[in-house]
Amino acid sequence: MQLVILVLIDPPVAAHPNLPVITVQLWRGFPLPERHPSGQAQTRVARMVWQKDWTQNASPLYLLLTDIFQGQVPPEYGQHNHIQLDTVTWREAILRGWLRH
Repeated sequence: MQLVILVLIDPPVAAHPNLPVITVQLWRGFPLPERHPSGQAQTRVARMVWQKDWTQNASPLYLLLTDIFQGQVPPEYGQHNHIQLDTVTWREAILRGWLRH
């Protein structure tokens, strides 16, 4: 695991009775500091590196291409170093789905 985005959708709370609680987390995989003998798979540990509450509005979220490609970015990406996710549309889609249920 290199990179995982978790979207947590929980029932409404008293402060916002008509909105689900939307939390977005970005998790990354990190190698353990100790080396394993050759021939064994390298063990990784996941750590949350970013979290935001999207209940009221979505905050910007971008992913570094070096994180996606685990290092060197292919030349066809040119000078781009990240991708920007459309978080506003993403949050609106979550809310539309919630309201249908």
